[in-house]
Amino acid sequence: MAGRLHFTASGELVGLWQFQFQDEADVFDGFDSELKSYLYDPLNRITTQLAGYFAIIPESIGGETIRLRVDGIKNLNAYSALLNYVENLGLVSTVTTAEVDGERIELQLSLVGDTRQLYEQIALDRDLLPINNTVQDSSLATLLHYRWTR
Repeated sequence: MAGRLHFTASGELVGLWQFQFQDEADVFDGFDSELKSYLYDPLNRITTQLAGYFAIIPESIGGETIRLRVDGIKNLNAYSALLNYVENLGLVSTVTTAEVDGERIELQLSLVGDTRQLYEQIALDRDLLPINNTVQDSSLATLLHYRWTR
């Protein structure tokens, strides 16, 4: 988010705001007589947009179950860190280890949101880097595939 502010000769605030999110730019004008409300209105507009995108509304979602495949789990410390990370994601209600194969772990996750929201939440940091996502495994459950980087 970026904004440009200009004080007119009569003391009014006039400006231009630009908010970039998900490869889209939202450009809008601002006009007010007070600095506090001039800053509040665009921030309120953008937080409403972000909340609409990232908000978790458990009552309206049936809850999905997905598989999370993670490569690069080299030892017990990495396994423990991964479980702690996944359990602390706001969308995840339960985590079960489904399969272990060398440095690859598959976790069964029950979500209070949907797969897209989980994918976006994981993308906010760099602990898990996507390898190949939104594929179907043999049981027709969604499989997200990542590499652990911690």
